[in-house]
Amino acid sequence: MAGNGGQGKVEFEYLMPKSQERLGVAYRYRSAGAAVRFHPALLVTDLRYIIVDHRLTVLGLPSAIGENQPTREGYSISSEALADIFTQQFNSKWSAATDYDDYAREVLSEIKSHNSSVSTKLLSARLLIPTAEIERLLYSLKAESNPSEERPALPKASQVEVSEELTIR
Repeated sequence: MAGNGGQGKVEFEYLMPKSQERLGVAYRYRSAGAAVRFHPALLVTDLRYIIVDHRLTVLGLPSAIGENQPTREGYSISSEALADIFTQQFNSKWSAATDYDDYAREVLSEIKSHNSSVSTKLLSARLLIPTAEIERLLYSLKAESNPSEERPALPKASQVEVSEELTIR
C-alpha cells in the first residue's frame, strides 16, 4: 500500500508470497525503506493491487498463471469505496503475515538445521541476499537462541545500494 495522505510522507508496505524465492526481492524492497511481510495465502493469488492515498486502486493481472509471471494488464480505478475494500483485505493479511526478519531467520534456521556447515557465501548466492545481510540474520538468530551468551558486537554491514529500479507488483 502506498500513500502520502497529503502530508509529504510516502510509506510502502509489501505483502509477498511466503516463499524463500522471494527473499531477495523482499530484501531489496526493505533496503529501500519499505515494510515487508510474507503471507502463505499469496502463493495462490492471481491479483496484484496497489492502494494510493486511500482513494485510487490499481489492479494488476498477470499475463499467465504462475507465481513469477509479470503483470501485463492493469486497471486504475478512482473510488474511495473500492480502495477501502482492498485496504481492509490488505490489513487482514498484513496483521497475520510474518515480517521480513522473522521469515528470513526461519528460512536460515531450517537450512542450517539440515546443513550446519553451509557457508554464508552459498546462502547469499542461493537466497539472493548480500553476505552481510545473511551474517546479520544469522547473528540475530544466534542471539535469539542463546540470549545469555556474551558475543562481540555485530560487524557493520556495508551499505547496500539498490541497483535495480523497484517495480510494484
